[in-house]
Amino acid sequence: MDEKSSVVEFSAKPVKEIELTMRRMDRREWWLWSYAIIVTLLLLVAVAWFAFPALLSGVDSDYSWA
Repeated sequence: MDEKSSVVEFSAKPVKEIELTMRRMDRREWWLWSYAIIVTLLLLVAVAWFAFPALLSGVDSDYSWA
């Protein structure tokens, strides 16, 4: 068995690639969380718009849907 063939060589290139991939994943995760918060807020506004028309239109009577 040749001594050179049994030695495993390591380089910094795979480590840099892993770091770059992890940074991309981290950035992507922040974007996904941002979109999730925006969608949640839009859904909250939509529910408030349809569930509480008296608050948005200024009607004084309770339970008024007209």
